[in-house]
Amino acid sequence: MISFQHLGREIGIGANSYVLEGGADRIVLDAGYHPKKQGREASPNFSLLGERGATAAIITHAHQDHVGSLPVLTRLLQQIPVFLSEETGRISDIMLHNSVNVMKKEQEERGAKNPVLFTHRGVELSRRAWQHCKLRVPLDFRGDRLPPLAETGENGFEFYHSGHILGSTGVMIKLAGKTIFYTGDAHFKEQTLLSGAAFPQEQVDTLIMETTRGDAPSEVGYTREKEKGRLGAIVREAFEDSAAVTIPVFALGKTQELLAMLWELRRENAIPVCPVYIGGLSTKVTEVYDAFSDTPERLHPGLRLLEEVSPVVISGKEIADLRPRPRCIYALSSGMLAEKTLSNLFVRRILEDPKQRLVFVGYSDPESPAGIIRRTPQGGLVTPDPALPALERNCRIDELNFSAHADRECLLEYAVRLRPANILLVHGDRPAMEWFRRRLSELLPQTRIIVP
Repeated sequence: MISFQHLGREIGIGANSYVLEGGADRIVLDAGYHPKKQGREASPNFSLLGERGATAAIITHAHQDHVGSLPVLTRLLQQIPVFLSEETGRISDIMLHNSVNVMKKEQEERGAKNPVLFTHRGVELSRRAWQHCKLRVPLDFRGDRLPPLAETGENGFEFYHSGHILGSTGVMIKLAGKTIFYTGDAHFKEQTLLSGAAFPQEQVDTLIMETTRGDAPSEVGYTREKEKGRLGAIVREAFEDSAAVTIPVFALGKTQELLAMLWELRRENAIPVCPVYIGGLSTKVTEVYDAFSDTPERLHPGLRLLEEVSPVVISGKEIADLRPRPRCIYALSSGMLAEKTLSNLFVRRILEDPKQRLVFVGYSDPESPAGIIRRTPQGGLVTPDPALPALERNCRIDELNFSAHADRECLLEYAVRLRPANILLVHGDRPAMEWFRRRLSELLPQTRIIVP
């Protein structure tokens, strides 16, 4: 008998965390933090674990919605091991310490109503429980090596490359004689820096599958190479007008993907060599990407982005005096222009200039400053920060798709190939999950399709 419980406080993308139970083992999958909430409401409801706690935790990758509450979990369950890839561990350490800084700043601005969930010391204590695991190595929940999961009678797990960001994994789990595959966040096709997911192809009993892009059909004729070509054209046009190109990006994943694209475009003589500005957190994460430049999952072996692109690093103190310079690229976080971030502060200096180019390279939450700006018509008033005056949106806006999530057709094809007895749909908004539920029910009538 296998049981599955959703530990998030609501359905959707945010504080992703689940618990699987089979036989004597209970395994926590991911421990995320919700970007729209503060305090305890931003973390999973770990009290649902009760006094029994858990045997182990598995972290699939270092995005905040999958790792951001890990110190809370390890403080609650101090004896459990936490399994993750080495790359995920290196990046998670950076992201969690940055989270402490953000939480402290929010507490100073908004008062004690937003308690800091953990401290820098809490991150260090959590890290003592982390065990780095290699891909395709079966382990038990103590971290000892096993024979292939198909051949052993013991409970255990095995990581697979998921193609999402550096170090991201899907995980095969064996519990009580049953096999469960959890995709984590996945991308099946090559990106600029990473090869596509290398997931198991054999049938499993249960598939736990992300559904992020379930409400977005693939664009006809879309290729990443074409999008890179569009980016090159935008940069050339802006530079011909002596303007700058501003690209809001996430510090983890999107920044490194963009730097790699700019490097390729330079090599192809599609854009000139020019100053590229990035933030301090983006730089720390890029250092990890560079440290793992020779891993088999990395494309362009040996490419070290900080050496080849030589970006200019902008700090929070310097952003106050930073103004757009002609023929420069500003790749600043956050990707959704969250208030008080580098990108939000900088975008106020380009919004009213019709020569400037503002380029969005992925999804924006409709309620975020990025989402609001994207639907503001030319000449309309927009308020990137409610604490500051509204501005007229005159800059040119371009939208590109460099998503690191699999398109829905690829995920659907993978699920149909596995033909599991059960499919659990997670990590998606209601419309996305409903599309998958409907299509999978049509294509796999013998499979139980469940939205936990």
